[in-house]
Parts: sequence; structure tokens; C-alpha cells
Amino acid sequence: MATEGAPGSGMFADLLLMFFTALVLVAACRPARLPGTLGYFAAGALLGPTGLGLIHAGEDIQLLAEFGVVLLLFSLGLEFSLPRLMAMRRSVFGVGLLQVAATGTVFTVALGLANVDWGLAALLGGGLALSSTALVSRELVLTGQLHMAHGRQALGVLLFQDLFAVFLLILIPILGSDTEASLGETALLVGGKGIALFVALMLTGRYLLPPVFSEIARSRSSELFVLAALVVVMIAAWLTHAFGLSMALGGFVGGMMLGESHYRHQVQADIRPFRDILLGLFLITVGMMLDLNLLLEYWPRILAFGLLLIVVKALVILVVSLAFGESLRVSMRTGIVLAQGGEFAFAMLALAAGAGLVEHDVQAFMVAVTLVSMVLTPTMVRRSGTLVESVLGREAPGVSPDTAADPVEGEHADVLLLGYGRVGQTIGRLLERCGIDYLALDSEPGRVNTARLAGAPVRYGDATRHNVLETIGVDQAQLVVVCIDDPDAAHQALTAVRELAPTVPVLVRTREDTHLDELMAAGATEVVPETLESSFMILSHVLALLGRPREESQQVLETVRGERYKLLHGVITGTDEDGRYAEVVRPVLLPARARAIGQTLTDLEKRLGGLSIRGVRRRAVTLDPDSAGSLQADDIVILVGAPDAVELGEAALLGG
Repeated sequence: MATEGAPGSGMFADLLLMFFTALVLVAACRPARLPGTLGYFAAGALLGPTGLGLIHAGEDIQLLAEFGVVLLLFSLGLEFSLPRLMAMRRSVFGVGLLQVAATGTVFTVALGLANVDWGLAALLGGGLALSSTALVSRELVLTGQLHMAHGRQALGVLLFQDLFAVFLLILIPILGSDTEASLGETALLVGGKGIALFVALMLTGRYLLPPVFSEIARSRSSELFVLAALVVVMIAAWLTHAFGLSMALGGFVGGMMLGESHYRHQVQADIRPFRDILLGLFLITVGMMLDLNLLLEYWPRILAFGLLLIVVKALVILVVSLAFGESLRVSMRTGIVLAQGGEFAFAMLALAAGAGLVEHDVQAFMVAVTLVSMVLTPTMVRRSGTLVESVLGREAPGVSPDTAADPVEGEHADVLLLGYGRVGQTIGRLLERCGIDYLALDSEPGRVNTARLAGAPVRYGDATRHNVLETIGVDQAQLVVVCIDDPDAAHQALTAVRELAPTVPVLVRTREDTHLDELMAAGATEVVPETLESSFMILSHVLALLGRPREESQQVLETVRGERYKLLHGVITGTDEDGRYAEVVRPVLLPARARAIGQTLTDLEKRLGGLSIRGVRRRAVTLDPDSAGSLQADDIVILVGAPDAVELGEAALLGG
């Protein structure tokens, strides 16, 4: 798009048009309940060369888009410290290696039998074996599946695929040249440089960055903190790129550098706006690669090959995962999540076309097939649990921490908690002490999955929607407690409850009493302001409305006060929230190769001061620390303490 004026004005106009179009199309996806990712793809296809032809993504825009992927991998690296990565080594170097080898072999043989040159077939087969790191990682985070068993395994496989993609990108110019080069020597050289760089960056992150960020934190300047985080990302990405590796891999290692420090939560919150905007730009540039003319002419064939790609990859990944001892349910969800083609295929095809290895028509067709599979990815990730349940049936409640977090039809409890923040969790624990059945509903995926790992009866859902409230049986509840922090959302939830269950008592928690009259007019039975003692007041109302004797509530409250509020210590946080609280609760799932397997919890508590262990979840049963004995694979250890102490505890459990 040619634009006259000051230097850079053309790029500014292109970005404005891209973001405006994406804004309209992503907003249009919400009423239709379609993933916003489809809006970005559609914006790119509409504005691209074969659409309206308004924009031809230049190098500057491509670089900005790639930086969005770097920031995404950086934020994932913050979640996966070195101990956690070592605990995942089977997924990375076991499942990942075998998946790439098996999938690549299947596609190579298929292309070779279709009269494609075997060298080119191997190259294309290896490219098709790769999945979309950007799309899958984004959807796993948005849907709260990142820390489920299939989410962790999918991320491990993606990390290995990123390493393998570097090898493929090096292989292309060698195949396109007339010189004899040793692939083995090239691979060893790249691997050696990668290992050396990884060790250097991790040592820097452990010993140099913490004091630097401590000084920046003392300045209390949010600008400096954001700048420091972005500089760390850019340096790590630049170094890996200079060493012949991918920038995205550098972003992940940069995140791991800061993942060892207690500043990671603040860093994650600060870079999120940059990450989301630039990642959206990346998805737009991917949509621009689609040849609409080719799609309109050959859409049945492209759709068929895209679906075939998804089915073949899902089946291969399923078999590989089963071979490494994963359950059928986890293996199926991993296969569904990773069944698409990836963005590295675009770069590989562009380089192969430039080297004269692939004709333009073949390149355009392969791009279209890959894009079709990527367009289906958001729906596949979000519906993976439903797809698996349609084949295997619904898993028994409490069997696994990976059961679906969505409300179950016909599920209900005596007390419904709408919102599972600090107040909701406090009420839930006190209800458990009283032996009262409850069910909580929350719309923050990270908090829901973490709470379910800890054994809490929490479901994911929007409490303002009638169909969600109907699903959890609001009309059958004896009491509803609204613990939503946002006053407007709390009012909407109260209105929805009153429309569905006009006679059920409803307690509403508010931060202040400014909305008391408004909520009472909307049908609240009682409105209780916030503070820790307000949780005691709510419990008194709960027990009274349930017909329990007053002496019982007094006894529970006196016991809790006598324990110096130990029962109420710690809060299960959502994404990026740990730094807001003096104490947090974090369930840690122990994979088969975690260092703590076979050790006792007593040893851990002795080594780390300021950290307590609330219990151990073992096969859906919560055990006291004293009766848990030696830790076993798939145990969930529930840690309570200051955020930095919990980080150390998690590292000790997973890797040492």
C-alpha cells in the first residue's frame, strides 16, 4: 500500500488498517461464539495480496509480528522454570523426538510414493510434522489447559519441534546448493552452540538478573520495570538468532531466566499488553499468506488435505503418547491439540521456493492446507475435552486433575458460590469444616484449574449467563452466595439468579457498602461488605439459613480464631496474581521423574522455612502431611506460604 508523506507513514497506515480491520472482525466473532483467532486470520486474508490487496506485509511488519511470538514464548518460559523443564524432559526429548520422527516419516513416505523427489519429500514431511507453537500455546493459556497433563505434554513437544525447526531451516540451503556438506557436522555445531548459549543465559538469569531487578524494583518505577523486561526478551531473542537458532526459542529461554525469580509475576503482567497486540499482528500476517484465488478454485481438495493432515497427525501423536505410558484420555487430547500444521512450515516453504526446491503452485497449495488446519485449531483446543468424552465417555468425578472444568449437566449442591476469589475460597473452606456440600463457579481459567488440582469443587463458567446457572442447578440450591469482585458483574449475576430461582436465598458480598441499596432492590437476601471478618459473618448467615444451630457456627469460628486463622491462610490465585498476596496456595503435580518422588514432606518443611504443606492429593483423596508417607508419581502437593517460598518449594519438589 503506497502512502506519501513522512518516512514510515506507509507502515503506520498499514498497521492502522490492520488493527482496525482486526478490531471489527474479532468483535464480530464474540456474538457468534467463535474464537477471536479466526477474526485475525480473516483480517489478514481480506487485506492480503489475494484479497483486497491493500497491504503487502513488509519486513518491518513481519519482524513486529515475529516479536509477538517471542513475547508469547517468553511468558510461557516464566511459567516453566529449569526444575519444571527438567521434570518435563520425557515430554520434550522423548515424546517430542519420537513424534517428529514418526510423523515426518509418515508424510515423507506418502509424498515419496506420490512421485515427489525423496529429498524434497523428507523436507516437506519434516515441516508437516511441526505444529503451531503460537496458536496452541495461546489457546492453552486462554482456556486454562496449560497446566493440565495434556497441556504440559503438548508444550514439551512444541519445544522440541522448535529445536527441530532450526535444523530444517539449516537443511534447506544445503539441499539447494551443489556443495557437499555434512549434515551431522552441521547438527553437532548448531547443537553445541545452542547448549552453550542455554547454559550461559541460565547462569545469567540465576546470578545477574535478580540483583538488577531488585534495584529496579526499589526505584518504584513501572517504566523501568517494563523496559528491563523487554530488554531481557530482546537480548535473549537476538542472541539465539545470532547463534543460528530461532528468536522464539530465545524468548522461551529468556522467560526461564526470570522464571527462577519472584519477579516473574510482575514481569508477566507488564508484558501481557505488548504480547497480545503483537501476537494478533502475527496472526494477521499469517492470514495474508492465504491465496484466496487458489482456495476458491480448489477448496474441496484443500479442505480434504487439511482434514487428512489433522487426522494423521492426531493418530500418530496418540500412538506415540501411549507408547510413553500416558493414559488414553491424555494421549487423545494431546493428539487433538497438536494436530495442525505450524507457522514454521511457512518459513520453510518460502526458503525452499527461494532455493528452487519447490514450485510456486506447490508452495501455495501447501500454505493453504496448513492454514486450513490452523484455522480449525482454536476450536479443536477448546473442544478437545468434549471430543474425547464423546469417544470415551465422561470421566468419573475426582479421578483426575484433568477432568473438564466446565459445569456438568444436572450437577448441583446445597450452596452455590458465584466467584472463587479470596472471599469465595474462605467461605468454601469454612463450609468444608462444617461438612456442608458446596459448588463454586468462577470465570478465571487459571484459578479454576489450580483450585481443582487442590481438590476444590470449582467449575469454569460465567455466573451472569442463564444457561450456566441452569446447568449447575441454581433452582435446586438451598443458598447462593455471590462473591464476585466486580460490582456490575455481581449485580448481573444476582439478577440472573433471581430470574431463575426467585425463592432461593442469595447473599451478596461487596467490597464497600456503596452498592448495598441497589443490590437489595435487585433481590439480595443479605449484602455483606468485605474484610476477613465478613467471611465469618457470611458463614453465620449460611448456617442460619440452612437451619443449623447457632452454637455450631460459634464453635467453628472460635476454633478458627484459636488456630490464629491458619485455615484461612493462603489464596488460590489466577493468572499473574501471586505478587498481590502475602501468602498463596499452590498445588504442585509431581510428574514421574520429579526429584521429590520417594521423599517425605517432613524433610521438605525442614529445609525451607516459611513454607507449610496443607496436604497431599493422591488418587482423589486428600491426605494430611503426616499420613502421606513417601511421595508418589501423580501426587499433588498443596503448598502454602509467601510467593517466593512457594517458588522454592515447587523447585525442590520438581527438580532440586
